[in-house]
Amino acid sequence: LVCAPTDVACDLLVQTVHDRLQSRKEFQEVNASGLLLRFNEPRRPVSYLFGRTSVLSYSCIHPDTGSFCLPGLGLLESAVVTVCTLRAAWMLSDRSQFDYILVDEAGDRKS
Repeated sequence: LVCAPTDVACDLLVQTVHDRLQSRKEFQEVNASGLLLRFNEPRRPVSYLFGRTSVLSYSCIHPDTGSFCLPGLGLLESAVVTVCTLRAAWMLSDRSQFDYILVDEAGDRKS
């Protein structure tokens, strides 16, 4: 589980991993959506990610409502890396156990 303080930070982490996977020949043919999962809180509007289609492809979207939803247990357990905000991590705490939890608290402070 990889957590960051904001949705934008999580989206950037997923975008970076996606770009790295796409740049490596051995992963270009692999569907990385099974390796990486971006959990967005259900109240976050999907339209916020229309500009980042690669991030959207790793997200769980309810087929009937078109909104973000909680991932099923099978999807959570099959993902090698799950990315979510610190605030959203509590929603996953009773659904799955993670071997490692990484918290990205890096910030860019300008003087």
